[in-house]
Amino acid sequence: MKKLKTIIKNLKILLVRPLKESYTLMPVFFFSMVLSLAFYLYFMYAEFNIRGMGPLGLMVGASIFVLLVVFYVLSVVIDLIKRLPTSIWFYMGMTLVPFYLVIQSGKSSIGSIIGMVALAYTSFYLGYHLLSVYRLVTGRGFLPLHMAFKYLIHILGIGAIAACYYIFFSRGFTGEIGQINYESMQVTYSISQPQEMYPVLEGVYGQEFYISKENLTFREATLTSDFSPYIDDFGPSKSEYLGYQVDQVALNALYYLPEGEGPFPLLLIQHGNHEMSDPSEGGYDYLGRYLASRGYLVVSIDANFLNYSLYDSILMVDKMEDENDGRAFLFLEHIRLLTSKNLDPTSHLFQKVDLDSIALLGHSRGGEAASLAAYMNHNTIKEDQINNRRPPAYEIGAVIAIAPTDGQYKPNGSYTKLKDINYLLVYGTHDMDVSYNAGGNQYKRIHLTDDQYFKSQILVYGASHGQFNSSWQRADSGRFADYLHNSQSLLPRDKQEFIGQILVYSFLEASLHDHEAYRQAFKSIKALEGLPANLYFSQYHQGQDLVLVDYTEDDWSDTTTLEGGKILTAYMSQVEEEHARLDDRRSQLDGVYLTTDSKEESLYILDFSDLDLDLSAYKEVYLSLADETQGAQTSYDFTIEIEDREGNHASQTLSYYGLLQHKLSIDITKFEWFDKNPDDETMIQTFIIPLDAFKPEGVDLSTFRRLILSFPKGQERRIFIKDIGIR
Repeated sequence: MKKLKTIIKNLKILLVRPLKESYTLMPVFFFSMVLSLAFYLYFMYAEFNIRGMGPLGLMVGASIFVLLVVFYVLSVVIDLIKRLPTSIWFYMGMTLVPFYLVIQSGKSSIGSIIGMVALAYTSFYLGYHLLSVYRLVTGRGFLPLHMAFKYLIHILGIGAIAACYYIFFSRGFTGEIGQINYESMQVTYSISQPQEMYPVLEGVYGQEFYISKENLTFREATLTSDFSPYIDDFGPSKSEYLGYQVDQVALNALYYLPEGEGPFPLLLIQHGNHEMSDPSEGGYDYLGRYLASRGYLVVSIDANFLNYSLYDSILMVDKMEDENDGRAFLFLEHIRLLTSKNLDPTSHLFQKVDLDSIALLGHSRGGEAASLAAYMNHNTIKEDQINNRRPPAYEIGAVIAIAPTDGQYKPNGSYTKLKDINYLLVYGTHDMDVSYNAGGNQYKRIHLTDDQYFKSQILVYGASHGQFNSSWQRADSGRFADYLHNSQSLLPRDKQEFIGQILVYSFLEASLHDHEAYRQAFKSIKALEGLPANLYFSQYHQGQDLVLVDYTEDDWSDTTTLEGGKILTAYMSQVEEEHARLDDRRSQLDGVYLTTDSKEESLYILDFSDLDLDLSAYKEVYLSLADETQGAQTSYDFTIEIEDREGNHASQTLSYYGLLQHKLSIDITKFEWFDKNPDDETMIQTFIIPLDAFKPEGVDLSTFRRLILSFPKGQERRIFIKDIGIR
């Protein structure tokens, strides 16, 4: 009882002391506060008396109460700060700041602060106990603190330890998916994955120091290359560590070779940005072995010299920036090197490289570099010769970008634009590094003029950035910031790697071997047998599509991309033609946002009455769209209708081919609910409907007139349409 009275007494002193101060101007400040509150009361009465005295009194009382509480708490805090010894700021700063630097994450700013405070107070709490033990051992007794402060120290200590446990030992929580509409996708065919066909030989080439570190049977030295035109900062510290200068960069790589006659199609892989002293090229061994056993020569390039280094950037003020043109040049230099090895009878790669079948795969910054390398293969990027398109130096037939960046290097200040090349984009919903789908912008800028070319992008639910590289962390931030990642929602690493194997192999078969069945599978990847049960979103486009609308023609919402058409709407609450927002950022993706009317059937009509359109030679209609309705918990369905010039109508329900997925809550960090980052984003899906499905209802496709999207009444929904076309 005596202890309780002491605690209450100390608390009263603590809480009352800030308002008990005595100084000359205190009455002046008191009366100025009374005057300001009186003025505030007058303002509130003048503005809100129309609502009645009851609501007005409640509003005034609540707002004044909140003001009093907030500034009272602030005064208590300031009073405590004033009474702390000056030296405490030195020790506290040296405790807080290092922990913040270690755990800080740009993707979870509030989580970084919580982690810093929890770690700092835990260290204080441990220090308190260590000092207490020391005092007891030396016979000095407990620390002379008021009982209230002792209880406060223990309560906060328990809270800090609990927070540290949640950060470092908890995997977070599983996000609610609800209905997985991927399961509703209809496919009429399936493709089984082939078994291993070749034993795999693993080798290494590069500088002597590099190949000596690898315990591999096949080893050979290579040429060097001059990277000085592409790298501005390559200081002596970095040169000393790597063993070469910027004008004599070693071309190092690991390779995975099928044990057979050859030649074999070539896949070059380049990793992204990571700590330079922690090599990254070995992280794609799961891809190399899988693909090599199925007939591909896979080369994983050492691009670590282009990566950041904490030591060099902080201590030596030598920070690598704007290096993605160098990463692209590195791709091309390795092709040049492999071309020579293919002709060298002393090389293990002699006559093993099919130089007519080359694909580039890049991850993160390497993904952007793969696109840039394909661009540089046709164009020089020297300022006086930029955009001077020329015959390709090498036969690069395909580009694969895994969670790529975009725009870190712009040739002549413009974004990289590609033409007539097969392109695959793969990324994850739980990417904590490149959380913004930057690759979607590059996807949009690929122009296909011939139907032999196609592009596809696959969004994998639960996939993170780092798990596509087996040597990187489970999550995507720094070593300790990774603990802020909500890893409970992530796919297991082996499952994510297996998805990567299937998608990359299938794309290479479609691109380098012209395997039509695999190409068709990218229209609905559910056709790929062996894909783990999960949620996937896919888009597919090809050359010579008859694009009805992709919203790139002008800024008017009533014109179609196909010249001569009109867009009509009925009972729409809102029609906004604008760029899509991805991860709450404005993207380069053109489209239209439609808000349907909940009371009436809403119509979106593409009218081509002024054109003579014959669709009888075409096979399918495609729509790329997403449900953008905030808070929606149910899937959405609508009708696609075709009308001919005789007024005949035929319709198909979208759900027969697949349901439109509602928005999903995606919590990528354990502290996401404290952050301002959006927890969902646009997830676009391409739906494909065969035109033959409309024929039995009597529509003459040779006299096509209108395509109508009919949205049912009963609920207001916000739909984003990226494009609609015929192929």
